[in-house]
Amino acid sequence: MDNKLIFSLYEKAIGNLELETVFDIINLYGNKCIGGIEINTKNLEYLEKCAMLCKKNKMLFRCHFPLEAMSENETKKYLNAVDNLSKRLRYKINIVFHSLSYQDTIEEMLDDTKEYIEKILGFVEKYKLNVYISIENLNFKNNIKRINVSKIDEILKKEKNLYFTYDIGHDIFDNKKPSNLTKLQISRINNVHIHSVDNGEDHHMIVKDTKVLFELKTALNNLKKINYIFDHHNYKNLISKNLNSKSTPLYITDSPAMAYYYAFRSPEYMAELTSLSKYYNYIEDYDKSAYYLKDYQKCKSNLVSLCKHVNMTTKEENTVLKSFDRRWSSLKLSDSAPCIAFIKRSDLAKNSLPNINEIIEMVDEVELPILLSKITD
Repeated sequence: MDNKLIFSLYEKAIGNLELETVFDIINLYGNKCIGGIEINTKNLEYLEKCAMLCKKNKMLFRCHFPLEAMSENETKKYLNAVDNLSKRLRYKINIVFHSLSYQDTIEEMLDDTKEYIEKILGFVEKYKLNVYISIENLNFKNNIKRINVSKIDEILKKEKNLYFTYDIGHDIFDNKKPSNLTKLQISRINNVHIHSVDNGEDHHMIVKDTKVLFELKTALNNLKKINYIFDHHNYKNLISKNLNSKSTPLYITDSPAMAYYYAFRSPEYMAELTSLSKYYNYIEDYDKSAYYLKDYQKCKSNLVSLCKHVNMTTKEENTVLKSFDRRWSSLKLSDSAPCIAFIKRSDLAKNSLPNINEIIEMVDEVELPILLSKITD
Protein backbone atom coordinates (compact mmCIF):
# COMPACT_ATOMS: atom_id res chain seq x y z
CA MET A 1 0.00 0.00 0.00
CA ASP A 2 1.31 3.48 -0.86
CA ASN A 3 2.02 5.83 2.01
CA LYS A 4 -0.21 8.89 2.09
CA LEU A 5 -0.02 12.20 3.93
CA ILE A 6 -3.29 12.44 5.88
CA PHE A 7 -4.64 15.75 7.15
CA SER A 8 -6.12 15.47 10.65
CA LEU A 9 -9.39 17.35 11.28
CA TYR A 10 -11.00 17.91 14.67
CA GLU A 11 -14.53 19.21 14.12
CA LYS A 12 -14.49 21.54 17.13
CA ALA A 13 -11.10 23.02 16.19
CA ILE A 14 -12.13 24.34 12.78
CA GLY A 15 -14.76 26.65 14.22
CA ASN A 16 -17.55 27.78 11.93
CA LEU A 17 -15.82 26.83 8.70
CA GLU A 18 -17.98 24.75 6.38
CA LEU A 19 -16.51 21.34 5.66
CA GLU A 20 -16.67 22.04 1.91
CA THR A 21 -14.56 25.16 2.48
CA VAL A 22 -11.97 23.11 4.36
CA PHE A 23 -11.68 20.77 1.37
CA ASP A 24 -11.44 23.74 -1.00
CA ILE A 25 -8.57 25.11 1.10
CA ILE A 26 -6.80 21.74 1.16
CA ASN A 27 -7.16 21.41 -2.62
CA LEU A 28 -5.91 24.94 -3.21
CA TYR A 29 -2.90 24.81 -0.89
CA GLY A 30 -2.18 21.13 -0.35
CA ASN A 31 -3.19 19.35 -3.55
CA LYS A 32 -0.79 16.62 -4.67
CA CYS A 33 0.48 16.48 -1.07
CA ILE A 34 -2.60 15.72 1.03
CA GLY A 35 -3.85 12.21 0.25
CA GLY A 36 -6.61 11.88 2.80
CA ILE A 37 -8.44 13.04 5.92
CA GLU A 38 -8.57 11.66 9.46
CA ILE A 39 -11.69 13.08 11.08
CA ASN A 40 -12.38 13.40 14.80
CA THR A 41 -16.09 13.97 15.40
CA LYS A 42 -18.94 12.53 17.43
CA ASN A 43 -21.47 13.84 14.92
CA LEU A 44 -22.37 10.94 12.60
CA GLU A 45 -23.86 13.23 9.94
CA TYR A 46 -20.63 15.24 9.91
CA LEU A 47 -18.70 11.96 9.70
CA GLU A 48 -20.70 10.86 6.65
CA LYS A 49 -20.35 14.25 4.98
CA CYS A 50 -16.58 14.14 5.39
CA ALA A 51 -16.43 10.60 3.96
CA MET A 52 -18.42 11.59 0.87
CA LEU A 53 -16.25 14.69 0.33
CA CYS A 54 -13.19 12.43 0.54
CA LYS A 55 -14.73 10.20 -2.12
CA LYS A 56 -15.54 13.18 -4.33
CA ASN A 57 -11.99 14.55 -3.96
CA LYS A 58 -10.37 11.11 -4.35
CA MET A 59 -8.91 11.18 -0.85
CA LEU A 60 -8.50 8.40 1.69
CA PHE A 61 -10.96 8.56 4.59
CA ARG A 62 -9.88 7.66 8.13
CA CYS A 63 -11.32 8.19 11.61
CA HIS A 64 -10.12 9.21 15.04
CA PHE A 65 -12.51 7.92 17.69
CA PRO A 66 -14.14 10.95 19.39
CA LEU A 67 -12.30 12.45 22.35
CA GLU A 68 -15.61 13.18 24.10
CA ALA A 69 -17.04 10.58 26.48
CA MET A 70 -19.07 7.94 24.64
CA SER A 71 -21.48 5.40 26.13
CA GLU A 72 -21.33 1.75 25.06
CA ASN A 73 -24.40 2.21 22.83
CA GLU A 74 -22.95 5.38 21.27
CA THR A 75 -19.69 3.54 20.61
CA LYS A 76 -21.53 0.71 18.83
CA LYS A 77 -23.53 3.19 16.74
CA TYR A 78 -20.27 4.94 15.80
CA LEU A 79 -18.59 1.67 14.77
CA ASN A 80 -21.62 0.62 12.73
CA ALA A 81 -21.69 4.03 11.02
CA VAL A 82 -18.03 3.72 10.01
CA ASP A 83 -18.67 0.17 8.78
CA ASN A 84 -21.53 1.43 6.59
CA LEU A 85 -19.25 4.13 5.18
CA SER A 86 -16.60 1.51 4.40
CA LYS A 87 -19.13 -0.31 2.22
CA ARG A 88 -19.91 2.87 0.32
CA LEU A 89 -16.22 3.71 -0.08
CA ARG A 90 -15.31 0.07 -0.81
CA TYR A 91 -12.28 -0.14 1.45
CA LYS A 92 -11.48 -0.88 5.08
CA ILE A 93 -11.41 2.22 7.30
CA ASN A 94 -8.87 2.76 10.08
CA ILE A 95 -10.16 4.03 13.46
CA VAL A 96 -7.63 5.41 15.97
CA PHE A 97 -8.39 4.94 19.67
CA HIS A 98 -6.80 6.50 22.74
CA SER A 99 -6.01 4.40 25.78
CA LEU A 100 -8.03 5.16 28.92
CA SER A 101 -6.37 7.67 31.23
CA TYR A 102 -8.74 8.67 34.02
CA GLN A 103 -7.48 6.06 36.49
CA ASP A 104 -4.97 6.72 39.29
CA THR A 105 -2.10 4.48 38.16
CA ILE A 106 -0.57 3.25 34.91
CA GLU A 107 -1.38 -0.33 35.94
CA GLU A 108 -5.07 0.50 36.29
CA MET A 109 -5.01 2.35 32.95
CA LEU A 110 -3.46 -0.67 31.27
CA ASP A 111 -5.96 -3.12 32.78
CA ASP A 112 -8.98 -1.00 31.90
CA THR A 113 -7.68 -0.23 28.39
CA LYS A 114 -7.09 -3.93 27.69
CA GLU A 115 -10.68 -4.69 28.72
CA TYR A 116 -11.99 -1.74 26.70
CA ILE A 117 -10.10 -2.70 23.51
CA GLU A 118 -11.12 -6.35 23.95
CA LYS A 119 -14.79 -5.28 23.89
CA ILE A 120 -14.23 -3.07 20.83
CA LEU A 121 -12.45 -5.83 18.88
CA GLY A 122 -15.03 -8.37 20.04
CA PHE A 123 -17.83 -6.24 18.61
CA VAL A 124 -15.90 -5.69 15.36
CA GLU A 125 -15.23 -9.42 14.94
CA LYS A 126 -18.73 -10.55 15.96
CA TYR A 127 -20.43 -8.36 13.37
CA LYS A 128 -17.57 -8.57 10.83
CA LEU A 129 -17.20 -4.80 10.62
CA ASN A 130 -14.95 -3.63 7.79
CA VAL A 131 -12.64 -1.52 9.99
CA TYR A 132 -9.13 -1.55 11.43
CA ILE A 133 -8.75 -0.72 15.13
CA SER A 134 -5.53 1.11 15.98
CA ILE A 135 -4.32 2.34 19.39
CA GLU A 136 -2.27 5.51 19.77
CA ASN A 137 0.60 6.12 22.20
CA LEU A 138 -0.14 9.09 24.47
CA ASN A 139 2.21 11.02 26.78
CA PHE A 140 2.56 12.45 30.27
CA LYS A 141 0.38 15.53 30.19
CA ASN A 142 0.04 18.20 32.90
CA ASN A 143 1.95 15.90 35.26
CA ILE A 144 -0.62 13.16 34.65
CA LYS A 145 0.85 9.85 33.51
CA ARG A 146 -0.72 8.21 30.48
CA ILE A 147 0.14 5.14 28.42
CA ASN A 148 3.10 6.09 26.24
CA VAL A 149 5.41 4.23 23.84
CA SER A 150 7.19 2.40 26.65
CA LYS A 151 3.92 0.80 27.88
CA ILE A 152 1.86 0.32 24.72
CA ASP A 153 3.31 -3.15 24.00
CA GLU A 154 1.38 -4.62 26.92
CA ILE A 155 -1.84 -3.83 25.06
CA LEU A 156 -0.57 -4.85 21.62
CA LYS A 157 0.61 -8.23 22.91
CA LYS A 158 -2.87 -9.08 24.18
CA GLU A 159 -4.69 -8.41 20.89
CA LYS A 160 -3.26 -9.82 17.66
CA ASN A 161 -5.77 -7.85 15.53
CA LEU A 162 -4.92 -4.50 17.13
CA TYR A 163 -2.84 -2.04 15.11
CA PHE A 164 -0.57 0.76 16.32
CA THR A 165 -0.75 4.50 15.61
CA TYR A 166 2.65 5.97 16.41
CA ASP A 167 2.32 9.60 17.53
CA ILE A 168 5.79 11.09 17.08
CA GLY A 169 4.79 14.37 18.76
CA HIS A 170 3.60 12.59 21.90
CA ASP A 171 6.82 10.57 21.98
CA ILE A 172 9.04 13.65 21.60
CA PHE A 173 7.02 15.45 24.27
CA ASP A 174 8.03 12.74 26.77
CA ASN A 175 11.48 11.75 25.56
CA LYS A 176 12.82 14.84 23.74
CA LYS A 177 13.38 12.70 20.62
CA PRO A 178 11.70 9.76 18.84
CA SER A 179 12.13 6.43 20.63
CA ASN A 180 13.60 3.26 19.18
CA LEU A 181 10.37 1.37 18.57
CA THR A 182 10.09 -2.31 19.44
CA LYS A 183 9.73 -4.99 16.78
CA LEU A 184 6.13 -5.50 17.85
CA GLN A 185 5.32 -1.80 17.46
CA ILE A 186 6.96 -1.65 14.03
CA SER A 187 5.07 -4.76 12.87
CA ARG A 188 1.72 -3.25 13.91
CA ILE A 189 2.13 0.35 12.68
CA ASN A 190 -0.56 1.33 10.20
CA ASN A 191 -0.72 5.04 10.96
CA VAL A 192 1.62 7.82 12.13
CA HIS A 193 0.64 11.13 13.75
CA ILE A 194 2.99 14.08 13.21
CA HIS A 195 2.51 17.37 15.07
CA SER A 196 4.57 20.12 16.65
CA VAL A 197 5.91 20.18 20.21
CA ASP A 198 7.29 23.51 21.40
CA ASN A 199 7.98 25.25 24.73
CA GLY A 200 6.73 22.24 26.65
CA GLU A 201 3.41 22.37 24.81
CA ASP A 202 1.93 19.31 23.14
CA HIS A 203 0.09 19.85 19.83
CA HIS A 204 1.73 23.27 19.65
CA MET A 205 0.04 25.57 17.16
CA ILE A 206 1.51 28.54 15.29
CA VAL A 207 -1.56 30.48 16.38
CA LYS A 208 -3.86 29.88 19.34
CA ASP A 209 -7.03 30.06 17.30
CA THR A 210 -8.21 29.31 13.80
CA LYS A 211 -6.66 32.48 12.34
CA VAL A 212 -4.73 30.53 9.70
CA LEU A 213 -7.81 28.66 8.49
CA PHE A 214 -9.83 31.87 8.32
CA GLU A 215 -7.03 33.53 6.35
CA LEU A 216 -7.12 30.66 3.86
CA LYS A 217 -10.90 30.86 3.66
CA THR A 218 -10.67 34.62 3.04
CA ALA A 219 -8.12 34.04 0.28
CA LEU A 220 -10.35 31.52 -1.45
CA ASN A 221 -13.38 33.79 -1.18
CA ASN A 222 -11.41 36.75 -2.60
CA LEU A 223 -10.37 34.75 -5.64
CA LYS A 224 -13.88 33.42 -6.19
CA LYS A 225 -15.31 36.95 -6.03
CA ILE A 226 -12.88 38.17 -8.69
CA ASN A 227 -13.57 35.19 -10.90
CA TYR A 228 -17.34 35.55 -10.53
CA ILE A 229 -17.30 39.22 -11.55
CA PHE A 230 -15.15 38.63 -14.62
CA ASP A 231 -17.27 35.60 -15.56
CA HIS A 232 -20.32 37.88 -15.43
CA HIS A 233 -18.63 40.06 -18.07
CA ASN A 234 -17.87 37.03 -20.29
CA TYR A 235 -14.20 36.86 -19.34
CA LYS A 236 -14.41 33.23 -18.27
CA ASN A 237 -11.94 31.47 -15.98
CA LEU A 238 -9.60 34.40 -15.50
CA ILE A 239 -7.97 32.69 -12.50
CA SER A 240 -10.08 29.56 -11.98
CA LYS A 241 -7.24 27.29 -13.12
CA ASN A 242 -5.74 27.50 -9.63
CA LEU A 243 -9.11 27.09 -7.93
CA ASN A 244 -9.61 23.76 -9.69
CA SER A 245 -8.89 20.71 -7.52
CA LYS A 246 -6.86 19.25 -10.39
CA SER A 247 -4.40 22.14 -10.49
CA THR A 248 -0.95 21.77 -8.99
CA PRO A 249 0.98 24.31 -6.90
CA LEU A 250 4.25 22.60 -7.84
CA TYR A 251 6.02 22.62 -11.20
CA ILE A 252 8.79 20.14 -12.02
CA THR A 253 11.23 20.60 -14.89
CA ASP A 254 14.79 19.81 -15.97
CA SER A 255 14.97 23.10 -17.82
CA PRO A 256 16.54 26.08 -15.93
CA ALA A 257 14.68 28.45 -18.23
CA MET A 258 11.31 26.89 -17.39
CA ALA A 259 12.18 26.82 -13.69
CA TYR A 260 12.89 30.56 -13.71
CA TYR A 261 9.79 31.18 -15.82
CA TYR A 262 7.40 29.57 -13.34
CA ALA A 263 9.27 30.89 -10.30
CA PHE A 264 8.78 34.46 -11.47
CA ARG A 265 5.09 33.78 -12.17
CA SER A 266 4.37 32.34 -8.73
CA PRO A 267 1.65 32.24 -7.54
CA GLU A 268 0.35 31.90 -11.08
CA TYR A 269 -3.19 33.07 -10.34
CA MET A 270 -1.81 36.48 -9.29
CA ALA A 271 0.34 36.65 -12.41
CA GLU A 272 -2.67 35.98 -14.63
CA LEU A 273 -4.82 38.42 -12.69
CA THR A 274 -2.37 41.33 -12.99
CA SER A 275 -0.67 41.03 -16.39
CA LEU A 276 -0.36 37.57 -17.93
CA SER A 277 -3.92 36.47 -18.66
CA LYS A 278 -4.85 36.11 -22.34
CA TYR A 279 -7.50 38.77 -21.76
CA TYR A 280 -4.82 41.46 -21.42
CA ASN A 281 -4.17 40.99 -25.15
CA TYR A 282 -7.37 42.98 -25.75
CA ILE A 283 -5.87 46.03 -24.06
CA GLU A 284 -3.54 48.21 -26.08
CA ASP A 285 -1.58 49.83 -23.28
CA TYR A 286 -0.61 47.70 -20.28
CA ASP A 287 2.68 46.75 -18.61
CA LYS A 288 3.55 43.15 -19.50
CA SER A 289 6.45 43.01 -17.04
CA ALA A 290 4.52 44.38 -14.04
CA TYR A 291 4.14 41.08 -12.21
CA TYR A 292 7.63 39.84 -13.00
CA LEU A 293 8.92 43.00 -11.31
CA LYS A 294 6.40 42.61 -8.46
CA ASP A 295 5.51 46.27 -9.01
CA TYR A 296 2.34 46.84 -7.00
CA GLN A 297 1.33 50.12 -8.67
CA LYS A 298 1.79 48.82 -12.22
CA CYS A 299 -0.03 45.57 -11.44
CA LYS A 300 -2.95 47.44 -9.95
CA SER A 301 -2.99 49.85 -12.89
CA ASN A 302 -3.19 46.88 -15.27
CA LEU A 303 -6.09 45.43 -13.31
CA VAL A 304 -7.91 48.79 -13.30
CA SER A 305 -7.53 48.93 -17.09
CA LEU A 306 -8.95 45.43 -17.45
CA CYS A 307 -11.90 46.27 -15.18
CA LYS A 308 -12.70 49.36 -17.27
CA HIS A 309 -12.24 47.43 -20.50
CA VAL A 310 -15.08 45.06 -19.58
CA ASN A 311 -17.25 47.98 -18.39
CA MET A 312 -17.54 46.95 -14.75
CA THR A 313 -19.73 48.96 -12.40
CA THR A 314 -17.96 51.03 -9.75
CA LYS A 315 -19.06 48.55 -7.09
CA GLU A 316 -17.70 45.58 -9.07
CA GLU A 317 -14.39 47.32 -9.73
CA ASN A 318 -13.99 48.24 -6.05
CA THR A 319 -14.68 44.62 -5.05
CA VAL A 320 -12.04 43.31 -7.46
CA LEU A 321 -9.44 45.86 -6.37
CA LYS A 322 -10.06 45.31 -2.66
CA SER A 323 -9.71 41.56 -3.16
CA PHE A 324 -6.51 42.11 -5.13
CA ASP A 325 -5.12 44.35 -2.37
CA ARG A 326 -5.86 41.74 0.30
CA ARG A 327 -4.09 38.99 -1.64
CA TRP A 328 -1.10 41.16 -2.51
CA SER A 329 -0.68 42.25 1.09
CA SER A 330 -1.20 38.77 2.53
CA LEU A 331 1.35 37.22 0.16
CA LYS A 332 3.82 40.12 0.76
CA LEU A 333 4.46 40.14 -2.97
CA SER A 334 6.32 43.46 -3.01
CA ASP A 335 9.07 41.85 -0.93
CA SER A 336 8.90 38.36 -2.46
CA ALA A 337 11.61 36.60 -4.45
CA PRO A 338 11.36 33.69 -6.91
CA CYS A 339 12.09 30.29 -5.33
CA ILE A 340 13.52 27.21 -7.02
CA ALA A 341 14.33 23.87 -5.37
CA PHE A 342 16.90 21.48 -6.82
CA ILE A 343 15.77 17.90 -6.22
CA LYS A 344 16.99 14.57 -7.57
CA ARG A 345 14.66 13.07 -10.14
CA SER A 346 14.83 9.74 -8.32
CA ASP A 347 13.44 11.37 -5.17
CA LEU A 348 10.34 12.35 -7.12
CA ALA A 349 9.91 8.93 -8.74
CA LYS A 350 10.59 10.58 -12.12
CA ASN A 351 13.88 8.88 -12.90
CA SER A 352 12.54 7.06 -15.94
CA LEU A 353 10.72 7.99 -19.12
CA PRO A 354 7.88 5.49 -19.75
CA ASN A 355 6.80 7.13 -23.01
CA ILE A 356 10.28 7.21 -24.64
CA ASN A 357 9.18 4.92 -27.51
CA GLU A 358 6.30 7.24 -28.32
CA ILE A 359 8.70 10.21 -28.40
CA ILE A 360 11.11 8.37 -30.71
CA GLU A 361 8.30 7.52 -33.14
CA MET A 362 7.43 11.23 -33.46
CA VAL A 363 10.98 12.29 -34.46
CA ASP A 364 10.05 12.87 -38.12
CA GLU A 365 6.72 14.53 -37.36
CA VAL A 366 7.27 16.85 -34.39
CA GLU A 367 9.69 19.77 -34.05
CA LEU A 368 12.85 19.09 -32.03
CA PRO A 369 12.20 21.72 -29.28
CA ILE A 370 8.82 20.14 -28.55
CA LEU A 371 10.34 16.64 -28.33
CA LEU A 372 13.06 17.94 -26.01
CA SER A 373 10.44 19.50 -23.76
CA LYS A 374 8.68 16.14 -23.48
CA ILE A 375 11.95 14.59 -22.34
CA THR A 376 13.01 17.29 -19.88
CA ASP A 377 9.56 17.88 -18.39
